[in-house]
Amino acid sequence: MLAAGGASLPPTLRDAVLARAWREVGVPVKVGDSCRWLSRLSWFLGKNADADACAREALAVLEPMGPGPPLAWAYSNLAQIHMLAGRAGEAVEWGERAIAVAQDLGDHEVLCHALNNVGTARSHVEDDDAGIALVERSLAIALELGFEEHVARAYTNLGSSSVSTRRLPAARRHLQAGIDYSTEHDLDSWRLYMTGWLAVCELWEGRYAEAVRVAGAMLGHPRLAVPSRIQPLVVLGRVRTRRGDPEAKAVLDEALALAANTGELQRVGPVRAARAEAAWLAGDLEAACAEVTAAFELAVARQDPWMIGELGFWLWRAGGLSSAPPRAARRLTRSRATGGPAPPPRSGARPGARARRRWRWPTSTTRPRCARRMKHWRRWGLRRWPIEWRDACGRGECATWRAGRARPRGPTPPASPPASWRCCGW
Repeated sequence: MLAAGGASLPPTLRDAVLARAWREVGVPVKVGDSCRWLSRLSWFLGKNADADACAREALAVLEPMGPGPPLAWAYSNLAQIHMLAGRAGEAVEWGERAIAVAQDLGDHEVLCHALNNVGTARSHVEDDDAGIALVERSLAIALELGFEEHVARAYTNLGSSSVSTRRLPAARRHLQAGIDYSTEHDLDSWRLYMTGWLAVCELWEGRYAEAVRVAGAMLGHPRLAVPSRIQPLVVLGRVRTRRGDPEAKAVLDEALALAANTGELQRVGPVRAARAEAAWLAGDLEAACAEVTAAFELAVARQDPWMIGELGFWLWRAGGLSSAPPRAARRLTRSRATGGPAPPPRSGARPGARARRRWRWPTSTTRPRCARRMKHWRRWGLRRWPIEWRDACGRGECATWRAGRARPRGPTPPASPPASWRCCGW
C-alpha cells in the first residue's frame, strides 16, 4: 500500500510511515535511518523540536547495535542539529564521535558530513580559522569524490559563517561559487538557501537595491523552505524600515513567527535585531529593549560573540546596557558599544578597516554632525532617522531635516553606507 500511494504523501509523513512499518517488521537499522531522515525533513519545515526528537530516537535505536555507518550518520545528524541551533559544544562532541567512527570504517561520506558540522560550529565561537579549515577539508573531500550534496553544503556553511563573522569578500566568493555549483547540478534547495545569505551579504555591504531585488525574487518562489524564507524577510524588513515603508512591520512579523518556531539563534537573533532597530528608529526604546532581551540571553547562552555583539549593540542603544558585553566580538565593541574610536588597522587587516576607523558608529548628537549624517542617509535612499538626531536638529526645524522629510521616496542611489555602519546593519 505504501509503494502504491507513498509518492503522494508529504515527505515527513512518508518517512514516519516508513519508520513505523520497519518497526513493526523488526528491522531496527531501517527504523533508525527513517528517524534520521525524518529529523532532517522536520528541520526543513522549521519544526526544530521534532527534528531534535527524531535525531535522538534514531540514536537510541542504533547505538545498541554497535559501530557502523548507520550509527555514524546518526552521530553526525545530531551534531548537525546542535550546530544549527548554535550549541557549539554539543555539536563538536557528537561530530567528533561521528568522525572517529567514520575513520575506523573508512566511510568518506560520513567523514565529509561530520567535518562540516564540527568546523561550522567552531567557526562561530573561536577567533582563529581552525573551524573554517575543517569545512574547507570537507569541501575538498566532497569535490574529489563527487558528493554533490556535500559540496553544496560546504559552500553554504563557508558562506554563511563568513557572513555571520562579517568576512564579506570571502562570503561573496563562497556563496557565488556554491550558487553556480548548485545551479549546474540542479540542487535547488541549496541554491535558494545560499541566495538568502547572499541577500544578507548585500545588506551588510550597503547595496540596498540589490539586497531588495534578491530578497524579493526569493520570496516569490512557490515552495521556499522555512529556513530559506527567514533571511530574505529580514533583509526586506530592515531596508523597508530604513526607508520609512509602513509595510516593514508586516514583513518583520512574519519573520518572527517563522523564526520563533525554529528556536535557532541564527534565525531568532537577526529577526529580533531588525525589530529592535525598527523600534529604536521610531523612538520607542522600551519596545527596542524588549525585542532584544530574549534573543540576547540566548546569544549569551550559546556563547556566539557576533550575535552577542549585534544584539548587545541594540540593547545598549535602547538603554539596557551601559558597556560592551564581555564576550562580544571585538570588531563590534571597539568602536560601537564603547562609543570610542576604533584603533588603526593592523598590517594585513581585512578590507574596510580604514573606513571603519574613519566612520565609527556615531554617538554624538550635536546639530552639525546630525545634519551631515542625514545628508549622507538621503544619498543612500534612507528615510528614517534616529530620534535623537531629529532632536539635535531642532525637531524638524533644521533645513537638512526638512529636506530629508520632504524628499519623496524613490529608488536607492548607487552609493553605500560607511563600512562601520554596515557592521551592525547600517
